[in-house]
Amino acid sequence: MKLCVDIGNNLRYILLVSASLIPGKKFNHQYNKYQAIILGLYVRIYKLYDSFCYHTSKSQVEISMIFLRLIYESSIKMQYLIKNDETSAKSFIFTSYKSHTEGIKYFKKLEKQRELATIEKRLLEKWRHQINEDSIAEETLLKNKIWKMDKKSFKDLMREFNIDHLYPFAFGNSSSAVHGDWNDIKFHHINFSDGSYHPDLEYNRTEPGYITGVSINCLNKMNEFLKWNDADPDNAITWIIKPFLEFIISLDVYHEKNVTQVNWQNK
Repeated sequence: MKLCVDIGNNLRYILLVSASLIPGKKFNHQYNKYQAIILGLYVRIYKLYDSFCYHTSKSQVEISMIFLRLIYESSIKMQYLIKNDETSAKSFIFTSYKSHTEGIKYFKKLEKQRELATIEKRLLEKWRHQINEDSIAEETLLKNKIWKMDKKSFKDLMREFNIDHLYPFAFGNSSSAVHGDWNDIKFHHINFSDGSYHPDLEYNRTEPGYITGVSINCLNKMNEFLKWNDADPDNAITWIIKPFLEFIISLDVYHEKNVTQVNWQNK
């Protein structure tokens, strides 16, 4: 397990450095608004992985698993936006205003019944300011019915790369930890003994397979990101990706061959 934690510590540093590089000549060494979405998603992956590693080192699988889904979600979105043009980036921005739109609808209905409170007016003003900053017409938002980037579900986005069959594993499995469904509750938060259920107040160790899997994903995303923004033309960082990947994959294979206990049998 210590080796997996060491892998995380090294990868966190490489992710940090790669995110900090200035983009290459084809970008005129700067990002525009739509390119900045991809940059932001990559920085988000770094921060989420950093948090994942922290809770993994503390042997808190209940918490670290939450970050798995968020990392995979950000990874697929980044990959999709790299592949597509600014139309998809604009859709990404537009569909990000779903909760704002629902709030505006609520306040518009409420202000017909009474004067809005100060905090309500401030929220409404803030949301409208943000929408105006992105040159989006409020009426267009209010009429919109589909709040998915390019009208595609997350599984549709995965299908773009022929990996939708991985949905139950990379995305669906960790969703239990995000939403706190029965699988998360029974495996991590309660125990059954002597004919009744009891609170499980102790944290559990993160399995090495979770660490190797998400680390492989992050290395692949780093490779795609650096190819996209041309920030490492001399391969100062990129050269390490392949041997690092090969090492983690070999570790993952070794672990799978030597698993001797299935923890869920005790639950």
